[in-house]
Amino acid sequence: QLEYLRYLDLSTVQLSMAIPPEIGSMMGLEALSLAGSSLMGQLPTNISNLVSLRHLDLSSNPLGIRIPTSLCDLQNLEHLSLNHSQFHGAVPQSICDATSLEQLDLSRSMSLSATLPDCFFDLTALKYLDLSGNMLMGSISDSIGNFKRLTYLSLDGNQFTGGIPYGISDLSSLVILDMVDMFDENARTSIPSFLGELTNLRVLRLSGRAWRGAIPSSSIQNLTSLQEMIITTAPYINGPLPSELAGLTTLQTLIITGTTVWGSIPSELGNLPQLRVLDLSSNMLSGSIPRNLGRLQTLRELQLASNNLSGSIPWELGSIRRAYLVNLANNSLSGQIPDSLANIAPSGSVLDISNNNLSGPIPSWLSQQSALDTLDLSQNNLSGDVPSWISTATRLTLTAVDFSNNHFSGEIPTELAGLVGLTSLNLSRNDLSGEIPTSISNGNALQLIDLSRNTLDGTIPPEIGDLYMLEMLDLSYNQLSGSIPTALDDLLSLAAFNVSANNLTGAIPQAGGIHNLFQRFSKLEFLDLSQNFLIGAIPSSLGAMASLEEIYLYSNNLNGSIPDAIANLTRLATLDLSSNHLDGQIPGPAIAQLTGLQVMDLSANDLTGNIPSELADLGQLATLDLSWNQLSGVIPPEIHDLSSLEYFSVANNNLSGPIPAELGSFDASSFEDNAGLCGFPLDPCSS
Repeated sequence: QLEYLRYLDLSTVQLSMAIPPEIGSMMGLEALSLAGSSLMGQLPTNISNLVSLRHLDLSSNPLGIRIPTSLCDLQNLEHLSLNHSQFHGAVPQSICDATSLEQLDLSRSMSLSATLPDCFFDLTALKYLDLSGNMLMGSISDSIGNFKRLTYLSLDGNQFTGGIPYGISDLSSLVILDMVDMFDENARTSIPSFLGELTNLRVLRLSGRAWRGAIPSSSIQNLTSLQEMIITTAPYINGPLPSELAGLTTLQTLIITGTTVWGSIPSELGNLPQLRVLDLSSNMLSGSIPRNLGRLQTLRELQLASNNLSGSIPWELGSIRRAYLVNLANNSLSGQIPDSLANIAPSGSVLDISNNNLSGPIPSWLSQQSALDTLDLSQNNLSGDVPSWISTATRLTLTAVDFSNNHFSGEIPTELAGLVGLTSLNLSRNDLSGEIPTSISNGNALQLIDLSRNTLDGTIPPEIGDLYMLEMLDLSYNQLSGSIPTALDDLLSLAAFNVSANNLTGAIPQAGGIHNLFQRFSKLEFLDLSQNFLIGAIPSSLGAMASLEEIYLYSNNLNGSIPDAIANLTRLATLDLSSNHLDGQIPGPAIAQLTGLQVMDLSANDLTGNIPSELADLGQLATLDLSWNQLSGVIPPEIHDLSSLEYFSVANNNLSGPIPAELGSFDASSFEDNAGLCGFPLDPCSS
């Protein structure tokens, strides 16, 4: 009855219904927005009665229908948004009747397919066209050049074939051009030189495996209005990085990553007066980092990671005082960390110079970095002590520290607890010695501790149990002794626990101690207690850790039987109980419940009885090692159902009878030292 209503906005109102046909009587309506209203079902055909409608927004609804032809009868329609509404099928021919359209958004329907109708390119009033995130196919017509008024064009996320038509060079008003992953997987095309004719272009984005060849240097220099140039994940884009990019003086963002662009970084890039983001990571660039980059006074992000850069870090980079992200990781940089980097410290900054060949000590200027959030110096040749000031410096606000894979020595400073905001601490693969300081428990924000592969001794501090937010604890490959403290049972968020390759002793008791850990570690996914001197039985409470995906208890002195409660670990992919003194039979019915198991190693124990036929239910099993036990009977013929099996061994047991023919592809060493076994690849069975 609201026949004179001109504007109706019901966006984000959860209607959960179809549009009522009565809406067709609102003849005066000029703007209708039903975005995000949980609309469903077909659109009423009499929506075509809204002859005054200029704006229609049906985006973000679970409609799941074809684009109705009735929408195309709205000849005064200027803005049509159907994005994120699960439309499918072809773009209808009738859309060509909507000749007043200035803005058309069909993006992210995910199911629009087929080719665009030829007459689509007669919608010459279009200023904004977004076709991204669909399955449109076929070649793009050269008639796209008819869109003389177009300022925004997004074609990304489709399956077009052919290349970029020359007609696109006629889009003289174009400001934004998005060509990310727009081609079919078999398409091959180059960056056309005629893009240089789009002199009003401010944003150019492209990615995908279809792109081939070099960045056209002679034409790219004509894009004098360009503010953002992004080329990502285009592994067949190659050739040198054009020095002509330095002529684009309005450029604010230059991102060229995931290509095979080679050669040196042009020093002329340091002349870009407005550049805020320079990301040239994951290419094949070589040579040194140009000193001239230190002139980029407006730069906020510098990412040169994962190239083949060499030489020292230029002192001049310290002049980029506004940079909050500096990532030079995964190169071959050498020398010491320059003191000038102390000048790079805006709020929440990240310094990542990991995986290089840097040497020398940790520079003392780091103690003055009041806003440094993440510091990654891992995988270098840095040496000396972990400085005590790293925690006592009152201005330091680090949340993540990674000094792993270096040559740091000495003890872990007890003052480390001063970093109260620290969430991640990785000191692994160094030459650290001494005991783990009990003060580490004061870092109650810690979520990750990795002290593995050092020469730490003493016991595991029970105070670690106070780190209630801890998700990952790795103390493996040290010289720790004593028992695993029961206080760790408060680590209710723990997902990974690794204390392997130490000198830990004591039993895994049936009540108290580790038993409580198993019951309370409900989120644990990874457990490694291997290569220690643990004794006693595996507690049945192990079955309480229903999230477990990997268990390593090998190379201990465990005895007793494998508990039936293991059947509860239905997410388990790896089970390694080898090199212990486990006895009794393999619990076939229990293990058969572990249908996701890929690796099972029960070798070098004292297991007896038959190989259970239920093992055939482990359809994903790739490794099965039952060698060096006291198993008897025959190899169950059902084992041949394990079609994913890549490694199999029952050597050094008391098995007898014929080897199932389907296992004949395995080497004779898989069956040796079983006096009663016969058949290929061993000697033939007697008649």
